[in-house]
Amino acid sequence: MGDTINFDYYYGIEAEQFSFYRVPRLLIKDERFKGLSSDAIKSKENKIMTMNQKKALYAFGSPDREATVNRFCTLAELAPDPAVKHFFLAIAKEMNAPTADRWYRCMFFNLRLEMEAYLRYEKAFERIVSGCPAAE
Repeated sequence: MGDTINFDYYYGIEAEQFSFYRVPRLLIKDERFKGLSSDAIKSKENKIMTMNQKKALYAFGSPDREATVNRFCTLAELAPDPAVKHFFLAIAKEMNAPTADRWYRCMFFNLRLEMEAYLRYEKAFERIVSGCPAAE
């Protein structure tokens, strides 16, 4: 990997607005990073989630970790697409880790706050792009 790669990141005070680390999708999908272990990307206590995982947890998650694991296992069973099945099972596996009880509840409520703000900003951006006035 002799090539230098430049990524856009949040720095300083901007970075403190997030509860969890944001990882470029490139680190997950790109062939150059396939040999990189997850331990190199995250520590035991820092959970890294893609926006798709956050959206899934926002839609199907519950304050009860075991209920969330059961929901994602059920979704995986119902999913006809193998990629979607794998996606849901990966989330269920992460939520079912032995140490998940320590961090899940706090992560869930912070995720709810973050996703509600994300959706609010997304709607505002759509109004700006379409030229509509701000909603009351």
